[in-house]
Amino acid sequence: MAEEDRKMSRRAFLKGATSLAKVAGISVLLDRRVLAAKLASKETVHYQWKPNGDEQCSSCLNFRAGPKPNSIGACHVVEGQIAPNGWCIAFSPNI
Repeated sequence: MAEEDRKMSRRAFLKGATSLAKVAGISVLLDRRVLAAKLASKETVHYQWKPNGDEQCSSCLNFRAGPKPNSIGACHVVEGQIAPNGWCIAFSPNI
């Protein structure tokens, strides 16, 4: 009987350890997603509200347009409101 109790305890231990490993793995994945979701400040990317030659936010891959063509939008890289005719060093041409 003692042998059966020990097997059950071992089984319960392994089941608990597996559950703990899953929870730990999920928390690591969530932490990575949170870190990836952080956007750069305008100061960090030297954002300006005017174009840099032919380069401007409206022609950048990272720009998310506002509801109207010339309205303020957002960016996948930079935090806050982004002007369609703005520019920063994260500019990536939308080819």
